[in-house]
Amino acid sequence: MTGTIEIEVPEAETIEDQVMYVEEFVEDLLQALTQGPHSLFEKCRAANEQLLSKEVAEQEKALELRETARQFKSRVEARQRILSREVDEMLADGRDRDAEEKRRESAKLESDLADILKQAEACEMRAGEAAAEQGANFIRHFNENFPQLRAATVRTIIAAVGLLDGVEAALRAYQLRSGLPRPFISEINHLMDLTPREQGFEQRYWQSLQGWFNPGQRLKQPKPHPTQH
Repeated sequence: MTGTIEIEVPEAETIEDQVMYVEEFVEDLLQALTQGPHSLFEKCRAANEQLLSKEVAEQEKALELRETARQFKSRVEARQRILSREVDEMLADGRDRDAEEKRRESAKLESDLADILKQAEACEMRAGEAAAEQGANFIRHFNENFPQLRAATVRTIIAAVGLLDGVEAALRAYQLRSGLPRPFISEINHLMDLTPREQGFEQRYWQSLQGWFNPGQRLKQPKPHPTQH
């Protein structure tokens, strides 16, 4: 996708009609590039949909297991206090075998608690892996689709530059055809005024243009919300 972009404007009664058509064209192009079914963002969303569901499910399961472990730990601690007293009493009575059985019960409770926590950790690990894979998809889809995104954007900008150059040439030709010795079309008042003005409603667009050609300045400018075009 190189060269200039050609925008076929249908016949319209006024220049305003044609300008509105171009504005709608740019809006449609932006929609297709960023929100359409084949856009960078939609492709990534579709690829990550199942991974996101898996991540959420594993996170929820991990939370449930940790809550189960929290409640179970309280019961384990209470039961182990009882078992500890019973072990002491059995050892005092010479019932070593019974005491050993109580110790095994206590160890089993600790093991069961550790198993629950291990399951929670496994869920968290799987959730982390799903999140990491989503991140990898974001990078991969960006690398695959940015060239097309850039090409379409640059071709549209080239078309806008062609409009500026064409209007300038037309104005200079108009002045030349007038035959007047004194120019009435000036660089400052007219040609420079073909781009957004520094004051009023157009100021934000003037600032944005300045930023695009001055990266250091653009970094300091407030960024539009992701939902704004």
